Amino acid sequence: RKLNNIALLRVYSAMGKSKLAAERLEIALTLCDQHDDIILLYMHAKHALEQTGSARVTEALDDIWYVQLDMNPELRNKFESHNEMIKNVAKGMKAPEEEERES
Repeated sequence: RKLNNIALLRVYSAMGKSKLAAERLEIALTLCDQHDDIILLYMHAKHALEQTGSARVTEALDDIWYVQLDMNPELRNKFESHNEMIKNVAKGMKAPEEEERES
């Protein structure tokens, strides 16, 4: 059931069907038991919805996500640590000439 909801979320997101994607996100969030799975689910859905080009569509997803983060402080901490880790990796991947131009 969890995998079916995740698959439907990704398909609806890619198709730009925000209402259906939002419904599946809410269901999938209740079925995931590990924080990493929940974060990955959100990131996949957000990326797919961003490709549709509608900011309004991604706002609905973000609203659901931030409610989830407010209800679960451990998830919020894990999500923030993932974001910080991603920023650090991106900094480490900069080419030397890019760093010189920024100085």
